Amino acid sequence: MANMKNPVKAIHAFCVDCMGGHESYIKTCTTETCPLHPFRMGKNPYLKREMSPEQIEEFRQRMKHYREVQEQKKLKENQYE
Repeated sequence: MANMKNPVKAIHAFCVDCMGGHESYIKTCTTETCPLHPFRMGKNPYLKREMSPEQIEEFRQRMKHYREVQEQKKLKENQYE
């Protein structure tokens, strides 16, 4: 496993390894006695975030801007190829 900074992503990578390298099998894992089972999808299920409508809209705007910036980067990279 690569050196990962995010523990939840490391758990996800462990689960992929446990399932023989098949990431699609993680969703159907039935080993609920495993302490890592709730984290197998690469997210912490205990961190539920309640957001106000204003926070949701702000988040949408930031994501829209992020996607536009990423698209511009891709266009620049393709331009020089």
